[in-house]
Order: sequence, then structure tokens, then C-alpha cells
Amino acid sequence: MSHSCHIFHRENFLMDVLDLARELSLGPKKAASTNGGEYKASCPKCKDGKDRFCIWPNQGKSGHYWCRVCDTKGDGIQFCRDFLGMTFYQACQKLQVIPELRERVAVDRPFKEAEFTPHIAPPIHQSWQQAAKNFISSSHRKLMSRPGIINLLLNRGFTLDTIQRFSIGWNMENLFEETEKWGIPKEIKENGHPKRQWLPKGIVIPSYVGNEPVKLKIRRSDWSQEDSFPKYVEVSGSRQSPSIYGDMSKPVVIVESELDAMLVQQSASHLVCCVALGGVSKKPDYEMHAWLKQASLILLSLDFDEIGKKRYAFWMKLYPNIHPWPAPFAKSPGDAVRLFHVHILDWIKAGLC
Repeated sequence: MSHSCHIFHRENFLMDVLDLARELSLGPKKAASTNGGEYKASCPKCKDGKDRFCIWPNQGKSGHYWCRVCDTKGDGIQFCRDFLGMTFYQACQKLQVIPELRERVAVDRPFKEAEFTPHIAPPIHQSWQQAAKNFISSSHRKLMSRPGIINLLLNRGFTLDTIQRFSIGWNMENLFEETEKWGIPKEIKENGHPKRQWLPKGIVIPSYVGNEPVKLKIRRSDWSQEDSFPKYVEVSGSRQSPSIYGDMSKPVVIVESELDAMLVQQSASHLVCCVALGGVSKKPDYEMHAWLKQASLILLSLDFDEIGKKRYAFWMKLYPNIHPWPAPFAKSPGDAVRLFHVHILDWIKAGLC
């Protein structure tokens, strides 16, 4: 069986991380000559200190960076994604490299199960589920009345049927509701005010078990690279485990985002079900771990960026029936569809061969 991985067409990048740091006005200063030269700057993520952000321009083809405090790190492509707000494809254009797909033969590897103790996900509070149902229903109606938001999803490869099937919604404004409404105990903050349930403005992405909502994610519409809060916000009280989409008796595709899982289900629900981790560092809970060990086949498609590539090793050691199957040409299935018009069904069929 052959699998795909990304390589770069050109041998060397015309720009490196040091050039990018200077372009971002981080003020890098040379600190040492070791490792081909080491530079220090202020971190564009945690925005504190002047020497915590380490840059090695001569390590790898585009250099590497690492913050000693917040642990953000990567190469030139990841720098463009982390701090310049670029997609994988835009980063390649910035560094003047051409992403290509190459075939490699999978090397037989002795299976050694990773040391892993899954947690048991606590049940979802009934008040949370009722509040979630009301919010999902309301936000879905709002989305269906706004052609601009619908077009945003259509441009990402979704069909109108899929939008309706998964009850994707639109939250028009930042809402702060009483936590008790969501079955969350009242908590007083240091300023003496009660903590609120934050429902940010953006695309509402629900996850279900049967007909009951168990998780809510919101893709913030007003997120920016300088934002101290994440692009995807998981609504407090959501189930602390990855989400499952589709028929669990079928082979499994593991992706990072819920939107990617929905996109795969849109084209290939008759062939596979999907697990959306909701974050590259997320792990399966007890029930999911037992199910995945019995799955006939698992295709692992984490985002093919620096962080995602490092997480492949954990999953490859966890299950004997798993195979790496990154999205072609781009870091994720969604980007592959949006940027390169990849046919998800063909990609899934190839992985099942």
C-alpha cells in the first residue's frame, strides 16, 4: 500500500524565518554563532519580552523558530501561517515554493502500542443540551437567512444539503449568558462579577451523539492573528472528547476539525465515518479508544503542518490498523478542496484500496 506526503519542488527557500521576522518588525538580534547562527526577538504570539523568541535561519530549508515561554515553534511555512495569517498555499507562494505530492511506499513497522490511559468523558448536563438545542436551532435559522454566510461555506466546498444536514449555524454577535442556564455552576471572578457563558460571533459547529448535542464549537468571524483568544472556541460544558460523524461500523478517517469531518462525510459517508479531534493535541476517551482498536481500518489525516506531523507518531503507535493518509497538496481536506479542487471521494477511495 502506498501513501502520500508533501515535499517541496525547490531545493532552497528564497526567504527564511529571519527575513520573515524582520518583515514583521520583531527586531531580531544576533545572540550566538552556534547552530549556524542564533537570533533573539520578541515573540509575536505571547508579546512579552525581547529575547524569548529564538530564530535559527540556517536550520532546515527555511530556518526554525521557537519561543522559550509559550512554546510556539516551526519553520518558514508555519511562521507564515502562525503570524502572517496565511494559508498553507499562500505561505508557499510567499516563500516561492511549489507544494507537490509524491508517492512513497509505506515501510512495514512492528506495532508497539503506545502507553496511553484514556479518560472517561463525564456525561453532558441536561440543561446544557437543552440550551445547546435552542442555540443551534436559532443560529441555523439565522444562517439560512443570510446568503453571504451561506456563500462563505459554499466557497469552502460545502453544499446547501450538508449545511442543513449538520445544522451549521451563524451567531450574529458576541453573547454572554448566565452559566446556570447551561448547567454550569455559578462562579465569581476576581473582579466580583459572575462568570458568563461566552458564545462568540461566528460559524456555529455542533456535534451530536444520536439526536442529542454533545459539543459546540464556534469559528470566530472577528478573529485575527494578534488575538489572544483562539479562532475556534469550544463552548464551556461541551463533552471533552473528539466528535464522531457517520456510521461507526465503517472504516474511520481521523481529521482535526469538525468542518473537515463534515466535508468528508458530504462526499464519502457511504464509505467511511469520521473522527474530528477538535485540536491536534486531543486524544480519544475511553469509549472511543475501545472502538478504534476494533475498527477495520483507520486513515489518519491530521493537518500536515509542523505540529500535525509530530502528532502522527502518537497515533501510529496507538492502533495496529491505522495508516497515514494526509490530504493531497494541502495541510487539510478543507484546504485541499478550497485551494486545489481535490475530489474528496477519490482521495478516500484511494486510501481504502
